[in-house]
Amino acid sequence: MDIIVAVKILRLFAILIVLLILMVIVDSRFQKETETLKKQNKETKISPTNTPTPTAFPSPTIFLPNDTPTPVVQNESNNNTLIYPNSTVISETGNLIVLQNNDDPQTITDWYKQKIESLNLNAKSYVVTNANGNVLNKLVGASGNMEVRVEIIKKASESIVEIKVGK
Repeated sequence: MDIIVAVKILRLFAILIVLLILMVIVDSRFQKETETLKKQNKETKISPTNTPTPTAFPSPTIFLPNDTPTPVVQNESNNNTLIYPNSTVISETGNLIVLQNNDDPQTITDWYKQKIESLNLNAKSYVVTNANGNVLNKLVGASGNMEVRVEIIKKASESIVEIKVGK
């Protein structure tokens, strides 16, 4: 009788050890997956605990049918401009310029990131989103006396990219 009880206790002990080993394996895999996700979030500059708040831009000017946008040709001597090359100015109201362009949204985003870097703006935030071909990228750079806000919007159903630049 004592041997049967001892065997049952050993079986239970063996089962507990197997369960403990499985829990350690699952926990280590979970931690590796969490680290991978954290690295991906850092690479895309998205923080799961720091959700950016939307910034309202002033409403653009409404053009009447006889108004036509003005193409902008950027010259090399004026490298401080925040107007993306070969864009069309749709409106310019106060500190907000609304542009349109046919370039790839990522190309435009990269150009503005470089522009923000070249202006030595030390506080920078880049949020890049693409859902089903709908692009909404928000870039912000700031220093003590200057702030630049760029919003790049492209709807999946359209070929035109809208660029809002505020300073």
